[in-house]
Amino acid sequence: MQAAELAQAIKAVLMVGDTIGFEPDAAVNPAHRYRIIGTTGNIIKFFDDGGQFHLLSFAQLAEFAQEGRLLLNGKPYTPRG
Repeated sequence: MQAAELAQAIKAVLMVGDTIGFEPDAAVNPAHRYRIIGTTGNIIKFFDDGGQFHLLSFAQLAEFAQEGRLLLNGKPYTPRG
């Protein structure tokens, strides 16, 4: 799956309130899982456990998925197709 297609697939399933993880230890460290507070266009908004606001693009999430390190709601994200 191409990066742009993967970004669209992630965008289609990601919802406000979901958690994402992309740090290397996110599977075992809940502090490295972040709750989505919103999306705008191709940008995801979330706070980390220290209260810092972050923006991340769906393209970046697609890269993490291609690397095999994207968690969605605590489970590894595996694209369909």
